[in-house]
Parts: sequence; C-alpha cells; structure tokens
Amino acid sequence: MEKGEVTVDSTQILTVELPKFNKTIEELNGEKDVFLYLLSHMGELEEIPQSLDNNKYRPLFERARIANFNKEDMKRYNAINKAEETRRLEILSGEMWGEEIGWEKGLKKGMEKNRTEMVIKLLEDNIYSLEQIARTANITLSEVEEIAASLTN
Repeated sequence: MEKGEVTVDSTQILTVELPKFNKTIEELNGEKDVFLYLLSHMGELEEIPQSLDNNKYRPLFERARIANFNKEDMKRYNAINKAEETRRLEILSGEMWGEEIGWEKGLKKGMEKNRTEMVIKLLEDNIYSLEQIARTANITLSEVEEIAASLTN
C-alpha cells in the first residue's frame, strides 16, 4: 500500500480444473467439494443424490431442472408462474380494497383488477392464443376479446 503497488493475496484464490475433480459423492468432504461435484456433474444427474436431497441443495436442482426446459415447457412454466403471481396480487389488492370498501367487495375488485392486468401481460407477450389466455386467467373468451379490443383502441 505504501509503495502504491497492487498485489493479490493468492491464499484467497482457488483454481480447479473440473475435469480433474474426480471425487465420488461418498468422498465429498465439506461444502467446497459438494459445490465442485455439482458443477462438474449437474448435467449428468437424473435425480438428486440422497445425501444432497435437503433444503440446502434442493433449490439448485430445481433451478437446473428449469434451465433445461425446452421452449414449450418454459412457456407453460412462465404461464403458471404468472397465474400464481396474479392470485397472490389478487389477495393483496383485495386486502387493500377491503379496508376501503369492505372485505368481500374489496377482494372481488382486487381479483378483477389483477386478472385484467395478467390478461394484458399475456396478450402483450403475443405467445398464447386467446383461448389459452382465457383458460389461464379463468375468464371467458369474450372477456379476453374485450380486453384485447380495449388495448387496440
């Protein structure tokens, strides 16, 4: 620091050639080994090894499974996530409106508002047919057509 030189503390750097990492799952010792094992074998694993099937590592396998979806599976996955997010927002909006106009009316109004927003997003994605959007949003085809027409106006 006094000389103005930049140095690197090499004790903090770990270099591994993954093809040379050849430990079996039984030989793993600590989180570094588990991480390296997963990096080098994730593409080959058909299922979660029993010793790694826990709350700590299960999300990694779920992410890898999703990353390997084909285009059609990814569309379905995204549509399901949009629908789940819409339901969550409906509940939150219903609670907000419920404080102002009563819980039953508020929940209904919040659900309608967020369902419409979801339909608009699905229409903007321009991936799904109007029938698919109606099914996903749990509304009639004519309601989807009405929302689509309002967007073009």
